[in-house]
Amino acid sequence: MPGVLILLGFLAMVAMVGAQRQVLIPPLAQESAQTFAASFRALAHASVAYAEANPGATGPITPASLTPYLDPYVPPAQASAQIANGLLIVSALPPGQAGTVQWVARNLAATYGDMAYGYVAGGQMVSAAGSILGAPPAGVTNGEAVYVIVRPT
Repeated sequence: MPGVLILLGFLAMVAMVGAQRQVLIPPLAQESAQTFAASFRALAHASVAYAEANPGATGPITPASLTPYLDPYVPPAQASAQIANGLLIVSALPPGQAGTVQWVARNLAATYGDMAYGYVAGGQMVSAAGSILGAPPAGVTNGEAVYVIVRPT
């Protein structure tokens, strides 16, 4: 009998620690982050489709140019996409709460196996795995989620 109680106590402790590790942001903020992640992913994919359809394009990509590739998604409110120095860089500011941008990047990378997702911190673009990708282009600031790939051809 004492062994069963010890086992139950151990299992309860493991469940509690597991639950604490999984909650990175509060549930309401997480729902908002999930909505942002879905629209950011759609924006990234729309930007890739635009770049593939317009091989000579460089510079900022206007929202109107992405509209045909976004349906039914609406891009995040503070978002931009640009082609510069051989890279396609998509960025957007997620709903504000500390840890949201890291959660979004890691969640998208883990869910879709795409390591092009990251965020900007300390004036550097950082991959979801924590690798420094370099300085962001002008207009992309700390706290923004980013999607960075070599320009598709």
